[in-house]
Amino acid sequence: MEYLSLYTEPQLAEVEKVTPMDVDHGCLLCPLSEACKNPCLSPEGNDEKGGLLIIADHPFVADDARGRPFSSSLGAKLRRIIREHWDGPVYLDYAIKCAPKRGRRITDTIIATCRGYLAKTIEESRPSKIILLGSIAMKAMFGRSAGAFSTRKCFGWLEKTHTPVFMLMSQQVAFNNRFLERWFEEDLSWAIKQKVSDLREQSSRDGIANMITTSDEAKEAASILRDSEWVCYDSETVGLMFNRDFEVISVAVSSKYGEDAFVWSGNSLKDEEIVSPLLRLLEDPNVKTVAQNAKYDSNAMYSAFGIEVKGLHLDTRLIRKLLEPESVAKLSVLQEAVGMGGGKEIADKQIASITRKIRKAKSDVDLAEVGPIGWTKPIADKACAPGVYAYGLMDHVIRDRYCGRDTVSTARIAELSEERLKGTSIQVVWDEIMLPAARAIEYVERWGVAVDKKQIANFSSVVTELKENVTTKLFDKGEFNLNSTRELCNYLYTVYKLPILSKTDTGNPSTDRATLELLLSKSLKPEQKQFVENMLEYRKVSKMHSTYATKLGGFIRDDGRVHPSFNLVGARSGRISCSDPNVQQIPRADTELSSMARDCFVAPKGRVFVQLDYSQLELRIAAMLSLDKNMGDVFRSGKDYHMRTAQIISKQAWGISPDKVTKNHRTMAKSVNFGLFYGMSTGTLAKNIGCSKEEAQKIQNAVFGSFPDLKRWCDDHVQAARREGKAYTYWNNRRARVRPLFRIADQDDHVRKTAENGSFNTPVQGTASDFCLASLAKCVEWLVKDKFPAKLVLTVHDSLLFEVDEKHRDELIGSAKHLMTDWESNNVPLVVDAEIGKTWGTLESLD
Repeated sequence: MEYLSLYTEPQLAEVEKVTPMDVDHGCLLCPLSEACKNPCLSPEGNDEKGGLLIIADHPFVADDARGRPFSSSLGAKLRRIIREHWDGPVYLDYAIKCAPKRGRRITDTIIATCRGYLAKTIEESRPSKIILLGSIAMKAMFGRSAGAFSTRKCFGWLEKTHTPVFMLMSQQVAFNNRFLERWFEEDLSWAIKQKVSDLREQSSRDGIANMITTSDEAKEAASILRDSEWVCYDSETVGLMFNRDFEVISVAVSSKYGEDAFVWSGNSLKDEEIVSPLLRLLEDPNVKTVAQNAKYDSNAMYSAFGIEVKGLHLDTRLIRKLLEPESVAKLSVLQEAVGMGGGKEIADKQIASITRKIRKAKSDVDLAEVGPIGWTKPIADKACAPGVYAYGLMDHVIRDRYCGRDTVSTARIAELSEERLKGTSIQVVWDEIMLPAARAIEYVERWGVAVDKKQIANFSSVVTELKENVTTKLFDKGEFNLNSTRELCNYLYTVYKLPILSKTDTGNPSTDRATLELLLSKSLKPEQKQFVENMLEYRKVSKMHSTYATKLGGFIRDDGRVHPSFNLVGARSGRISCSDPNVQQIPRADTELSSMARDCFVAPKGRVFVQLDYSQLELRIAAMLSLDKNMGDVFRSGKDYHMRTAQIISKQAWGISPDKVTKNHRTMAKSVNFGLFYGMSTGTLAKNIGCSKEEAQKIQNAVFGSFPDLKRWCDDHVQAARREGKAYTYWNNRRARVRPLFRIADQDDHVRKTAENGSFNTPVQGTASDFCLASLAKCVEWLVKDKFPAKLVLTVHDSLLFEVDEKHRDELIGSAKHLMTDWESNNVPLVVDAEIGKTWGTLESLD
């Protein structure tokens, strides 16, 4: 068996690569010193070595004025907290040695300039531990950084001295918010208590990639892996999935608590005898599997080898977002949690270089110089992102090491995730909602949705012509940048002299859609009205043109279908997001243009689309959670909720009897009903329904007055969020997901108000999303288990779109409706509406 070290050489931090420099108070290496009283601020510490080295981003003005690090009020607070947790020697220093002017951007060049001074501090203090405060400090140390909330309980190494380095948020961020201050102190305490030996073992930096080259080696590896509690795998691919030229070119598999990876690569994946033990291992439902973004690797194995990986146990990406919703869930960031940060950098540099060469190539000869013609040819033939072929063109040894590192680090991350999940509400969310949904979404992406190429071409032609026509009309008084807010503002309020009805937070006249629509309700001159109408039309047509008309065709795979990617943790509220293409952004088929866009998606011959859509799900969830009797009674009555709301508030809101309520009153009540859970301001509501702020406030008060338990519930959740800094979704009447709302303690009124809205929006929208996810999982499980002649091809917010044999449509509707409504909902009925059609744009309601 051949062996590759996961790391060819010690992964030196950037600070270990530079020559240490003595502090130079006359330093002129960068422009920051020009405005400083004390340039190149000296570190602070004593002669005792082996202590704690604290490195913050940069000095503040107060530090510069006193000529002493950490002497501002924030610094004093930090010193006190350090003393509470550490009684040994302390060194204090900054990554940037001069205090920058307010608003001055700290560039990579400035960071590199100061790195030698930092190296000298490390050399002199010889710390037992280093703690970085902020992303600039992290970049100075390692040459990379991550977001403020993505490196909690993360660490790295100075390889030459085996010194652990911990990453915390900056004290400036932490000390301006009482909830973040708790996080900060908790992370500081954790870092101080960690044993170096435990961290070194956790990081697995001495691992090996065991290269599988014979069938006997493959059998032995599979046997070893089967004895593990679970296996972790990762694949590297070339080409577009679901196309004939798609290939898996490297697969690495590791085990729980394993230090090494087994790697199948190149010809080993093409030899049936060598690859078979791997495939049998992964498709065995009794073998638990772990992966980062598992749906991609699972579908890659299906697309390349025709096997189904059925034993999903953990997806580290999804669990990261469940445990830390504010963090980044990319593997390159997650690796920081197990001391393997930077593991992607070597391969990433080569990938970036190859991608640049592909983009610059102007002929087949140029492409041939980049890599094998078998993989460069498709790049020339198809309009696609060159990155999908880059892994096939890189050095295979670098790629195999990269794949091995990814797998081993993912396994280490999974071990941590299991520990953090134990006994928490998130464990229940994972087991009962996310894990079934993660398995189901693999099928949804794999099945894809059929499209009509002729209709796409026709749609593109129509949209292009409409865009050109409306652009010509808008340039009646001269050309300007239609996508520039500043230039549009000039045309609206200076050239066409339209009244200023609202302003942005910065005080500038607003140009948003609501403002333009409100302008149309005013008495305007014909040319003014025409300009506003044309601008609204341009925005609608331009979005259709840039997002769908010119791009949709590029997503069609060799099977004649598009396979959108669905992100189960795409929004803070918990809703699924979508990309490649983002079909969730196509408007409902209530205009000719949006109908044309949806008509591009078609049911194959002998089949129809069935769309099942939850009726007013979020409002029903609000009634379920708040236990508001009046609200629940409306839903239990089966009457139109918005009309009934309008009738209930008719006297208080408009001074009319319930029998005088019209569709217009219903529309206003509907806007309020939905706006309640999104923190819609009175001004926005007034613009949306075309009334005064006073009338909008009156309607809002009337709605809340009619549903007192709902109002009390919302107020209680705001108060709870102010105390705890978080909000929750609910599952089986218990707290489930958690969403941090630390911004509820922010000093900015707008930021604080948004967080307050999130305190009751999160339980409503997030719980509704979980109902949809759980229903999607149940429906897919039924389709697969019973081999029912249907596919679930799209999910858009509260609806599921099925493609089904025509003769089985009624059976599908009955069974899927039952699965979607068979949830505990505190006696608030869940209702699902059905629509059918041959295209997505021609769906008709089914009574």
